[in-house]
Amino acid sequence: MLLLKQKIRTAGWGISLVVFFIMLTGCGWKENAVQTVMKSVEDAQVVASLNNTAEQMYESIMQGDEGRGKQELERLAASLQETGIVGFASSHAAQALQEAMDEGQTLFASSGKTAEDKERTAAKIRLAMDAIAHPKQPLWLQYDRLIRDDNHKLWAAALSESPEAMIAAFNDLLRHIARVRPALLLSKDAGAVGRLDNEIMAMRNELSRSDISGKRVQERLVTLQRTIDSLWNQGEESTFLPVADPQKPIIWTLGIGSAIVLTLFYAAYRMYGLRKQAISIPGRRKP
Repeated sequence: MLLLKQKIRTAGWGISLVVFFIMLTGCGWKENAVQTVMKSVEDAQVVASLNNTAEQMYESIMQGDEGRGKQELERLAASLQETGIVGFASSHAAQALQEAMDEGQTLFASSGKTAEDKERTAAKIRLAMDAIAHPKQPLWLQYDRLIRDDNHKLWAAALSESPEAMIAAFNDLLRHIARVRPALLLSKDAGAVGRLDNEIMAMRNELSRSDISGKRVQERLVTLQRTIDSLWNQGEESTFLPVADPQKPIIWTLGIGSAIVLTLFYAAYRMYGLRKQAISIPGRRKP
């Protein structure tokens, strides 16, 4: 009987120890969870502060206050270095953001750069920081309309077989793509952005030929626009004017007329959609 009581007492102590350790483990788990939540809140606050600095920098430069813009840029660079908030990003994204920051600091340190150059770089940084702060609805999405307009101009230039107009439209496209590229890398897979880079390079090579062909440019442009649509998550096919067939002038003319009407309807639809999209982002407008 005494032996049985000792066994029961020993078992009771063992159960108590197990319960004690479970309580300790549970408390530790709760503490870690709270710390994780607090860390997430702190990160969100830091990102919001960085994004606000980038916005102030951009607005100052657009208003012609380069002195304040430079100060905000330096403050942003110091904060990024201190917080390391973009450490979660891929190496390509972090490198793209760092290059944009370096470009901005170099531009402000040089007296020979134009205000337009500084505005473009400020917009690039602004869009990149916004992509971090608003991953679900970044401002760079609103560049869809500008880029489509560039591509339609390039298509029209290719249709008229005008090398000068094709190159001018392509340069406009390059400027807009360069402006959103760091933001793209912060929002999208590096491989998808790499495919866009490849298509841009292929178009550049096509336009660098001595015998520029409008038909080849059109063929290349269709592939380029599909790549852009995939990055902007657009499901619809882009509307381009048909390639001219000189052997069928009547059909060609009717086709052109119909395509112009469809393009105008499509443009109106896109403008309506973009207005709705802009309304869904109160207080934020694209650079």
